[in-house]
Amino acid sequence: MEHNHSHINDIRLGNAFKTWLFLKGKRHDLNIRSAFVHFVADALVSMGVVVAGIVIMFTGMTWIDSAVSFIIIAVILYSSYHLLIDSVNLALDAVPENVNLQSVKQYLESIPEVLNVHDLHIWALSTTDAALTVHLSTLIQTDTAFITTIQIQLHEQFGIDHSTIQVEYGNKIEEGEYICN
Repeated sequence: MEHNHSHINDIRLGNAFKTWLFLKGKRHDLNIRSAFVHFVADALVSMGVVVAGIVIMFTGMTWIDSAVSFIIIAVILYSSYHLLIDSVNLALDAVPENVNLQSVKQYLESIPEVLNVHDLHIWALSTTDAALTVHLSTLIQTDTAFITTIQIQLHEQFGIDHSTIQVEYGNKIEEGEYICN
């Protein structure tokens, strides 16, 4: 009997550790969040069966089983809906939820050498990595250190690890627009 009790404690400790791991990474990783929702759904089902069983045992109200099942279904559908929306956004190359496009544009426009920012595109490469491409117009010649500094700032401020920056030097303004080459 003591051996079984120890085994149950090991399972509880293992489940607590798994929960902690999922909670740690669930905010930014769609795969971890999906696994977390699955893990929580399993726990809800188990808890629902126990609660419904106890209520039925003491009251004889068998409809409780169906009611608990519908509550569990509602929670799972609600959680799954958000996963579906995030998955579709990832598949459609939408701007990642944790990146603010306007803030990135404002940062790029604030760089003293930059006169114009255009063709700015940000998309998710995976559930944790984002990419950026942009054209920056300058009237001052720049070098690779200029681009590297911007890439470092994009990583540190916005979590964008993959960026391609095209610098267009000396472009003329035509009717309020920069010529993009």
